[in-house]
Amino acid sequence: MAFTISSGVISNGVLVTADQMTITDGGIANNTTLDFAGSMYISSGGTANDTTVNANGSMFIYSGGTANSNTVN
Repeated sequence: MAFTISSGVISNGVLVTADQMTITDGGIANNTTLDFAGSMYISSGGTANDTTVNANGSMFIYSGGTANSNTVN
């Protein structure tokens, strides 16, 4: 089950394991943790704050996407 965070939606404290989260224009994800095979895609206009990427997690930031205060373990 994939998560899509779209315009006007704010996500807080989600754990993504063996799944994916996509943040589109106007969407905001705060305090997300990407664990084994968890991935995050930040499209133009999307914002990810305080994301933690653990082993085998992935974050992809496309042109116009924003990622702030992230940690890669």
